[in-house]
Amino acid sequence: MNSMVDRLSKTDRAINHYESIRISIREEILFRIGQRDSFSNYLAVSLGTIVTAAFLSNNILVLLIAPFASIYFTSMIMHSYEIHVKIMTYLRDIIEPELSRLCETPCEHEWEYFYTSRYKSGIRRHFYVYSMYLICLFVPIIVYLIEPSTWIAPLLCLFISWGLCCWIKIRNDEVTKSSENKNEEDNK
Repeated sequence: MNSMVDRLSKTDRAINHYESIRISIREEILFRIGQRDSFSNYLAVSLGTIVTAAFLSNNILVLLIAPFASIYFTSMIMHSYEIHVKIMTYLRDIIEPELSRLCETPCEHEWEYFYTSRYKSGIRRHFYVYSMYLICLFVPIIVYLIEPSTWIAPLLCLFISWGLCCWIKIRNDEVTKSSENKNEEDNK
């Protein structure tokens, strides 16, 4: 058998295998980035639609849907970030060191290792979470100030949405903390 696979050394086959995994992971990371951009666009459109519907229907209570739209899309964005962090960690901690070892190159030259040892990510992640908090806090207050006779609906919206916000924030903090702890360990 003179096939190409037979002619490749065990090291070359391992490099090809890890390289194909790395390519697949990079494609998944790019997909996650695009997915978050789409969710962000959906969030903006849904909030704009809710505001438009509230004013066109002359019913300010319609605005109370906005916190839940914000929570839904923010949770989808945060889930995508969570998967992204797990994939990136696998690439940085498993695939890149093994490729470096097989190719006899410094691990510091691999992309995820290089990036996470020098740069802090997560600015957009925090932006989404804090925007969600603001929407969930101020929309019920604004509805109450405009229409005080309907105080129970804004109050319920405030409590329910705030509880959901806290849950999402806790999940986001766990993902951020685990990622930061790993980066600190790598930099020691």
